[in-house]
Amino acid sequence: MSGNNTLKKATAGLLAFVLAAGMMPVSAETISKDGTAVVAVTAEKEKEEKEIWSGKGKGTKADPFQIASAEEWKQLAEKVNEGESFSGKYFKLTKDITVTEMIGKNEHPTETVSRPFSGIFDGNGHTMTLKIDESKKDADKMTHCAAPFCGVKDAVIKNLTVDGSVKSGIHSAGVVGAVLGTLEMENVLVTADISGGTHNGGLVGHSYGTSVKLTNCAFSGTVSATDVACALVGWCGPNADITVNNCLIDGKCTDAAIINPISDGMGGKVTIKDTYSTVEAVGSNALSFTGEVKAISDFTAPVAVEEELVYDEEEHELVKAGSVKGAKLVYSLSANGTYTEETPKVTDAGEYNVWYKLDGMGNCTAKAVKVTVGKADIEPSVYVANWAIGDEPSVPVVEGNKGDGEVTFEYKPIDSDDKTYTDKVPAEVGKYVVKATIPETENYFGGEAYCFFDVEIKYTWHEAADASCDKDGNSGYFEGSDGKFYIFADGAYQEIEKDSWKIPATGHTYGEPEWKWAEDHRSAVASFKCEDCDHVENIKAVVTSKIMDATCTKDGEGYYTATVTFGGEVYTETKEIVLHATGHSYTKTEWIWKKNASGATVNVICDKCGDTLTAEAEISVKIINPTYNTEGKKIYTATATIEGVEYTDVRTIKIDKLSTATKLSYEAGNGSAVLSWTPVADAEKYAVCAYISGVWRKFEEVDGTSYEIKGLNPGTVYKVAVIAYANGSWSTDTSNAIGVGCKSKFPGVDVEVSHKRFKLTWTPVENAERYAIAIYKNGEWVVVAREDADVTSVISPEFEPGTYKMVVCARINGEWDLRKFESRTFEVTIRE
Repeated sequence: MSGNNTLKKATAGLLAFVLAAGMMPVSAETISKDGTAVVAVTAEKEKEEKEIWSGKGKGTKADPFQIASAEEWKQLAEKVNEGESFSGKYFKLTKDITVTEMIGKNEHPTETVSRPFSGIFDGNGHTMTLKIDESKKDADKMTHCAAPFCGVKDAVIKNLTVDGSVKSGIHSAGVVGAVLGTLEMENVLVTADISGGTHNGGLVGHSYGTSVKLTNCAFSGTVSATDVACALVGWCGPNADITVNNCLIDGKCTDAAIINPISDGMGGKVTIKDTYSTVEAVGSNALSFTGEVKAISDFTAPVAVEEELVYDEEEHELVKAGSVKGAKLVYSLSANGTYTEETPKVTDAGEYNVWYKLDGMGNCTAKAVKVTVGKADIEPSVYVANWAIGDEPSVPVVEGNKGDGEVTFEYKPIDSDDKTYTDKVPAEVGKYVVKATIPETENYFGGEAYCFFDVEIKYTWHEAADASCDKDGNSGYFEGSDGKFYIFADGAYQEIEKDSWKIPATGHTYGEPEWKWAEDHRSAVASFKCEDCDHVENIKAVVTSKIMDATCTKDGEGYYTATVTFGGEVYTETKEIVLHATGHSYTKTEWIWKKNASGATVNVICDKCGDTLTAEAEISVKIINPTYNTEGKKIYTATATIEGVEYTDVRTIKIDKLSTATKLSYEAGNGSAVLSWTPVADAEKYAVCAYISGVWRKFEEVDGTSYEIKGLNPGTVYKVAVIAYANGSWSTDTSNAIGVGCKSKFPGVDVEVSHKRFKLTWTPVENAERYAIAIYKNGEWVVVAREDADVTSVISPEFEPGTYKMVVCARINGEWDLRKFESRTFEVTIRE
């Protein structure tokens, strides 16, 4: 037989102790040490970056190293020349600078560069002015591959303008002296002069059999050499791979026996696309060319139009178009704007740069012509009307403000100095001048205009009026807008004293009053009417009374006297009235019920005199039967009629709900369990229910008080309940639920958690002598409770939130059964 039991206090204390021991916080020291290690690694990395660059930036694409001076350029040169390649690091030029130091220069000037730059350099649209001059050195002392970047390997250079000069030895260039790995150069313009030795190039001095990509670049300077001079790359080693795309060569190559707009060399290939040149090739060339350089000549630059341009609301051409043979010129009002073949036209005044370049070339090749469209003159005028003191001042009106500039107005008396002009509008009588100042606007110059005006007095005539009872009269007079008063006499306005025109009111004359009483005579008003006009004075009276009250059956009498004082006189009036009997008012009801509501009597009572009328009531009954889920009731209604008025009262007697109380027990069998329960009063039949997937489901209806549940799995606990049927409805009370199971080799455990407590129910084990409950803590199992063989369910005390590993074991023949121990463990989780 199975049942319920609560763990004893000793068990609860042991569990609380074990659980509390498991809730000690993790040491913060370990976390702190781990965090310190991470910070240390990060700090070390930042320290290394700081050691290779002391300026601004971190060398990333988002935050590149910044160069803003020749000193920071020199720092970069020194680092590279010491062996730091800056591979994968980003640099950005933030100001125009002058350069004398070379990056990647070898300490042996005539040897191949051994310490190249390998970063990404963004000129950011700035200009680098070169002052590299080794012309006073002996030829064998001059630097090979002289350039601002003496040597590069796997580098990118972009968005840069280079001017100034380089004077040195062989393979000198405007940007890169020697390319030892790949090089990508984009949007770079060189206007510098390159000279000294031979095999010099405008952009690159020597490609050591490497890949060089030149995109949207231009050379407009001069290259001179004793043997080979090339506008872009001075010389290529075997297997060089040069790509030239959208480039312009309009500089010069001089003094050399071999000249080429692109490059010369020992071997390799050159791929050309959309590239123009004014330089013509001279001499032989061993390179393999794909594509061709498009020759241009007879170049005439655009110039500003000859006539002086002044704003006139019309659209104007800014420049006379240029021309070039072999290509097309395109124009824009912005260096990085949209270029078209049409020369720009504008309407508004201002200073403009008309940019022009060859169609298809990068914006770095564009040049500008400055053109000015002057502002137009205006001839403004201003007018303001005279106004009178007290009126709204007239607003000046300006004409000729063609640019709609924000006009300011200033005022002064006509005879005062110009220094007295103020923006305050005149508020006194006089003669004034207003000055309107119009500022310059986008398309017009400013100007000034003046107007004379008067501030006058306005005279308003007031007609003469006779005095009346309550209103003063007056003689005729003028009121000035200056706040003074006048009469017109002897051909001029003459000032008079205020109120000197007044004629006092005559006052009212009253007779006897007319009395108006309230309907209940408790208040009254005396009305006095003037004999000379319709004016009425209403005076509220003081009312005194003498009353003989009426009763329910007898009349009463009343005398009311009203008194007022007006004009120093006392006036009175008295009213006599009859107060009629009020009649009874039966508003109070008193019900007297007999025991068990078998009868009732009603009394109705007058709320004025207490007179009482009585009647016996008729009783009707309505019965609502109880169910297992709702109470029943008997409703008694009493009805009586007195003097034609019906009176009712209700009494309700509650009938208790049908009892559902029953106690369940079971006997475990082999693969089955016999469920038994105590009978329920008035029950017609019963239903056995099972708790499945969180829902109670009725699976069998039974006439008796027992039922065998078959097909049970050993080691599984099934939650069941019994409900009763009576008076047409089923009970919904499943509080009698218990856990049942068949005989099994090991206890099968079911866990129910409720807040911080839980209930353990297990299947009985055949021949079990006792049961033990254990919890896993600190690496070992601890027995926290032992129960007798007939106990298969316990309820815990409160547990702290957490997950606990537990097991239930049976003792058979004096030994605790620990077979398949680990597979029988289960977890209990208590949530916050």
